[in-house]
Amino acid sequence: KYAVVARVQVHTNSNYFPVKIGDVLTYPLGTFWTTLTTPELILARAKGWIKSISHMAKYHPAPLFQNYSNYFQELRENYQKSGQDDWADIAKLFRNGLYGKFGQEGYWQEQVGTAKVDEVWRMPGYDADKKERYNYTAFGGKVFYETRSGESYNSFPAISAHVTAYARLYLKGLVDRVPRGHVYYMDTDALIVDDIGLKALTGFFDDRTAGMLRVEVSSPWLVIIAPRDYTMQDRVRLKGVKPDTDQIASVTAVVIGRDIWDLGIAGATMWLPPQAARTHQIASSSAEDGAGGATGALTIRIFGLDAAYLLQQEDLVLNGAGNVPTASPYTMIHRMFVLTAGSAGRNLGNIDATADTDG
Repeated sequence: KYAVVARVQVHTNSNYFPVKIGDVLTYPLGTFWTTLTTPELILARAKGWIKSISHMAKYHPAPLFQNYSNYFQELRENYQKSGQDDWADIAKLFRNGLYGKFGQEGYWQEQVGTAKVDEVWRMPGYDADKKERYNYTAFGGKVFYETRSGESYNSFPAISAHVTAYARLYLKGLVDRVPRGHVYYMDTDALIVDDIGLKALTGFFDDRTAGMLRVEVSSPWLVIIAPRDYTMQDRVRLKGVKPDTDQIASVTAVVIGRDIWDLGIAGATMWLPPQAARTHQIASSSAEDGAGGATGALTIRIFGLDAAYLLQQEDLVLNGAGNVPTASPYTMIHRMFVLTAGSAGRNLGNIDATADTDG
């Protein structure tokens, strides 16, 4: 009869319910307080997990955006049938992005200066005293100081909260169908599984139906560093960085502070990691990358996994096309990062990592 949002204390032995600790979203076990919506409350009540309720809000539910969703779903399908994949993706974004608008944060804005009418830019900053992020934004001949400020005008977080709750429970239901140990990663709307996990999810795949699964990429290997930071064949996921970020000139034109990824160059052969931890030789294809060069990359930072598959890193001074050994052995080097460079501000050659016994 009602849609409900409630602050409740639960005692659970299964990680269904989210709790935010600082900036980190967790799914704890045991007894804790959290805020749940209708589908989660129904589950918690059925399992006998609710111990107490501090306060709640109830709403009359209705299919508010059914016509909107159906319109863009049909539009997307028509674009897919006609091979217009870019327009199909735009239609998908309109449909999938609507719920988030109701949970959008507001911002406070104050004009603090003027600019040329044709200037459009944004300069982010951080106030350490207030522990607050801000932006200076130039638009329409004016410069504005902007900070976040609670909810936006006409927001209604209960809508967004219900949509995300249903999505979490749906994904959790899929995970529970897979034998333990065969789901490697769970994102907002995706799972990474092995062949056993894929077989367990048979019947949930349909490229054309909203809410069903589709296989986006297959890979013989996977490296997970942190949430939304992983690498696999033909796929690099790093929060805040577009998948094709380094396609401008790939490994041959990485500015200071940018990542150098395996498979950065289209059609390149993936570097195969050694079977055991080994020291690696680091070299560039350009003599301008290194201490003797005047223009290319001078120093880089290397990230990889040690013998225990724990993350480690080190800084290294390049020597052009000459080999420079790593100080530590690695089972995999998954990322290299330009720290300092000459006048070009980037590396001028391909920078390779070769395990000592690989030849």
